[in-house]
Amino acid sequence: MQTEEIITGLATDMCVQLTAMDGFLRGFSLKVPADCVAAQNNVAHKQAIDYMARVFKCEIVSSTSFIS
Repeated sequence: MQTEEIITGLATDMCVQLTAMDGFLRGFSLKVPADCVAAQNNVAHKQAIDYMARVFKCEIVSSTSFIS
């Protein structure tokens, strides 16, 4: 069974991205609710989200996906 990590927080392009890298290197299944992370501007936010999806294989979701 693979451990799942849900990543939220500030600085999408710094702290969140580095946490995703750490989880990826440890073999975790990663989910990032895009509406639960933020960066200084929209460009940095989008670039970080795209990078995490492409490189760290993060599943980019909405926070509403966790509500049943």
